[in-house]
Amino acid sequence: MGVKMQGQGHHHHLVAVSLNEQQQQLGTTTRERKYLALWIIAFGFVAMNVYKWIDAGHQERIEEGLVSMCDQRARMLQDRFRVSVNHVHALAVLVSTFHYYKNPSVIDQETFAEYTARTHSRDLC
Repeated sequence: MGVKMQGQGHHHHLVAVSLNEQQQQLGTTTRERKYLALWIIAFGFVAMNVYKWIDAGHQERIEEGLVSMCDQRARMLQDRFRVSVNHVHALAVLVSTFHYYKNPSVIDQETFAEYTARTHSRDLC
């Protein structure tokens, strides 16, 4: 029986050593998991800041493009308004030259309509 016990004691010793090694490995694994979690959090923080920085630059370029388009549209509307004002001015000159203080009027409605149609279609081009 003594021999048997000695064998069992050796077996208990191997189990204890094995458990001790597993605990050491678990400690290493736990430490590695902590480092991994810390690395993931740090990487996520860095990635988020890089994304915000890139997005801010992109938003700035979009805003500049919109401002440029608005300015261009404003210039186009100003030009169109000037053309319309010039058209009205030309019609006023025509009416004052050929209609007012003329008895009978030198220009009739048909001629006036034809002139208006020609000048208006030319201004649109």
